[in-house]
This record gives sequence, structure tokens and C-alpha cells, in this order.
Amino acid sequence: MDQNTYLQKRVQDQQQWYSDKSSWNQKRFRTFKTIVIILSVSIPLATGYVEQGGLALRIGIGLAGALIAILEGISTFNKYQEKWLEYRQAAEFLKREQLLFETKSGPYKDPKVADIFHTLVERVENFTAEENQRWTSYMKESSEKTQAPGNSGPE
Repeated sequence: MDQNTYLQKRVQDQQQWYSDKSSWNQKRFRTFKTIVIILSVSIPLATGYVEQGGLALRIGIGLAGALIAILEGISTFNKYQEKWLEYRQAAEFLKREQLLFETKSGPYKDPKVADIFHTLVERVENFTAEENQRWTSYMKESSEKTQAPGNSGPE
């Protein structure tokens, strides 16, 4: 694979993927948090009108509380904030690495490095391998947490 193909098909494509995933997770996180804030503020306000609102208002307050718990649970389980920040960091690393390479700066300015392109490939592929390892560990950890516990009751 030549340098331009690698930069386009590997570095820029990966950078775009991480950037898109970061944005998606950021939107989920901010949407959920905004809804939770609005519902949290509305509950105390609505409780002042319980006697006039009757059963419908009491049900609405209960549903608002339940929805807060659901949204917080989903947000925690799916780790939207953590993914948003991790993906953003990965996208920025790849963007920075390409910039350093193209300007022959940082690790690419050393005159002892005969082939800076291979240095770029090694750094990007090491980073990608580390990201994949973190993802595998995360998925394994998530799977272990969601499995039903064994029978640990009294004998």
C-alpha cells in the first residue's frame, strides 16, 4: 500500500469513524442529560399542584421519576460520556499524527529515521491495536457484568 492510499484509506477513514462515533455518543449523552435535568426540575414544581391535579398529575410525577431512572441507567450502561471522550481522543490522535507526519515534525523529524512512512504506519497500527484491545476488554467486562450470577445462596 502506498503512502497516499494509507493516509486516505486507513488514517483518515479511521479518524472520520472515531469522530462520527464521538459525535453520536456526545449527542446521546447530552440529550439524555437534558431530559433528566428538565424532568428533575419539573417534579418538585409539579408536586405543589398534586391536590388540584389529581390522579393524572400523580401518575405523571411517578412516570417522570421512573423515566429519570431509566435514562440514567441506559446512559450509565452504554457509557455515552466515556465513549464520547475516548473516541474524540482517538480521532484527535490520528489527526495529530497525520499532521506531524506531513510536516515532518515530532517523531518524523529525526534524521536517523530513514523511512518516516513506516514510522507512521507502526505508530498508527500500534494505536489501533491498543484501541482494539481496550474494546475487547470493555466488551468482556460488560458481558461478565450482564451474565446471571451463579447460585450462591445458602445450602
